[in-house]
Amino acid sequence: MKRYKIVELAGILGLTETAIRKKVKRGDFETVQEIEQNRSVTKILLSEEQLKTLIKQTNHNKIVYSTVKETFTEDSENVISADYQAANENNLDKIMQFTERYIDRLESVYKTLSHKDSQIKLIEDSESRTKHEYNKLTAQVTELLEKVKKLELENNELKQKLSRERNKPFWKKKVL
Repeated sequence: MKRYKIVELAGILGLTETAIRKKVKRGDFETVQEIEQNRSVTKILLSEEQLKTLIKQTNHNKIVYSTVKETFTEDSENVISADYQAANENNLDKIMQFTERYIDRLESVYKTLSHKDSQIKLIEDSESRTKHEYNKLTAQVTELLEKVKKLELENNELKQKLSRERNKPFWKKKVL
C-alpha cells in the first residue's frame, strides 16, 4: 500500500483538496497520521488497484457531471419563459419603486438637515454679534467709569479748594 498526502491525491484525481478532505472525514479512505517537519500530516493508504478504481470512478463522475451540466444548461435555457421574464420585470419595477422612495426620503432628510444647518449658522452669527455688542458695551462702561473717577477726583479737589477759600479771612480771598 502506498501513502498519499491529501494534496498529492487531489492532483492525481483532479479534485480539490477540500473534496478529498471531505472523503477522509466521511471515512471513505483508510488514513494514518505521520509527523513531517514537526507537523502532523494525514496520509491516505491506497493500493495500486484501489487507486486505479478511484481514478476510473472519478473520471466517470466527471463525464456524468459534464453531461448533466450540459443537459441542464440546454434545458434551463428553454425553461426561461415569458413568465420568468415577467416576474423578473415585476421585481425590477419593485426595485425601481423602492429606490425612488428611498431617494425621496434621502432628499427630504437632506433638506431638513440643510435647513437646520442654516438655522444653526444664524444662531451662531447672532450669538457672535451679541458677544461683540457685549464686549463693546463693556469697554464703554469701563471708559465711563474711568471718567467718573476723574470727575470725582476733580470734584474733590475743587471742594477742597473751595473749603480753603471759605476758611481764609476775606482780605486774603481771591476773586474767582
